[in-house]
Amino acid sequence: MSTTSSFSQPKRARVFELYCPEIDATVSKCMITPSMTHDEILEQIRRMLPGEETEVFACDINGEPIFDLDTTPFNFNNVVDGEKLLIGTYNYHRIRPKPELEVVLYLEADEADGLPRSLRKLSREDHRIHIRTLRRRDAIDRKNILRLRLPHADIVSALRDLETATPHQMKRKYSRSSSNHIIKDNWYTKAVFMCTQKCLAAIAILSSATCGQDLVCSDALFDAYKARVAGDASQSQGVQEVDVREVIEDFYETADAVGSEGQETEGNTAKGARDAKKQTCAKNKGKEKVVERDAADEEALGEDAFGAARPGTKAMQEVDSLAGRLGKTRLPDNTVAESEDEDDNEGDRVKLPGRTRRT
Repeated sequence: MSTTSSFSQPKRARVFELYCPEIDATVSKCMITPSMTHDEILEQIRRMLPGEETEVFACDINGEPIFDLDTTPFNFNNVVDGEKLLIGTYNYHRIRPKPELEVVLYLEADEADGLPRSLRKLSREDHRIHIRTLRRRDAIDRKNILRLRLPHADIVSALRDLETATPHQMKRKYSRSSSNHIIKDNWYTKAVFMCTQKCLAAIAILSSATCGQDLVCSDALFDAYKARVAGDASQSQGVQEVDVREVIEDFYETADAVGSEGQETEGNTAKGARDAKKQTCAKNKGKEKVVERDAADEEALGEDAFGAARPGTKAMQEVDSLAGRLGKTRLPDNTVAESEDEDDNEGDRVKLPGRTRRT
């Protein structure tokens, strides 16, 4: 999938509105032409703001920065007539979105709002680009929509696995490098989260459900942290795992998607079969180890001593052996065994009521 913007390149001048929340200043008409560079546009914006002498940067109405890049939909080429841009200075780093946040569940099975069929099997990077393109279009319509890319059941399962992870799993599956790699793929951010390893793994899980929407999630994590420590100095500082879980639950509650499950597709059906096969192999492997251990103990102790030490083991082996032999001769449940001699059992048959018709 191409990383270039799907928006058409401008061929005429456009007029848009500016608002700088730092100084609460509005410029109703700012015109740019196709020949202007990114820096020239920013310089013009700076001159139009009253008393502003520091460098400025531009965001769309959802607080998404406008870049000097053609490989992203967030550039001045994609600003349309009548759009409203938010202006910040480098003394005022984060500009919060103006429209109220909407949260929706955005799965492949959806017809109107879901991913097109051709985009269902995308990499994390291509999913991120697709979602960010939608975010850019939302801003033009003055909407602020967070799209959850995974059903609630998947996230709950992932968090449960994290909660019960062994030290070995924490070292391999939930290492800091692994979590940072997932976060980078989903959010494409260089931000370093100063938190525990488990908290970072939870953020990676959050990023998997919210690919391409890192600023919305960062705002939500910050708000959850501030709410937790407000008026309580004993609370742990910085974002904690509990804050991440709070944000996740809040998102799914807002989307009315708590308990949601993904519809069965060819992809997740195959994944389920692979998971079931892994579980079966793990169980069988455990049984094989027990059998090998018992065989070694029996050889070392002798049959009589082994039977005395583990009286149930030999008996169970004999039962299992007998069950195996019987299983080979067992008839299917829907098959009725025929009598060896029907005439000999004539008197034992159950006769139905009524007269017997002569033949």
